[in-house]
Amino acid sequence: MNQHLLPNHAHAQKARSAAALAALHFVFVHICDLWEIFELVEEAGDTRGRDALIELSGLEMPPPETIRVKIDALRDVLADVPFEKLEQLSIQGDAPLELSARVDWHGARISELATRLALV
Repeated sequence: MNQHLLPNHAHAQKARSAAALAALHFVFVHICDLWEIFELVEEAGDTRGRDALIELSGLEMPPPETIRVKIDALRDVLADVPFEKLEQLSIQGDAPLELSARVDWHGARISELATRLALV
């Protein structure tokens, strides 16, 4: 076995684990806010965001590939929220303050995590 491959493999494994843990930590810290956002913006019958949150918040740590797929799903749901939907919720008074900013902030952070997961 080539000894030069072992450090790179070990480094990649550590990077993959660190990226997965960072993603899970973000979800755990922000799960209530994310849940509230998804309840407001997901259309009837579309529960991709909430389903991903449930799967990521289980008692057992999912494999890194599962975390990557679910983080991608969260990113995609937030990216697909039309501005008109946020505006409509705000006008109707059904949205919490700064819903648009919250969607943007969470979307940006989740996009960063998704990129980090994709690179390892």
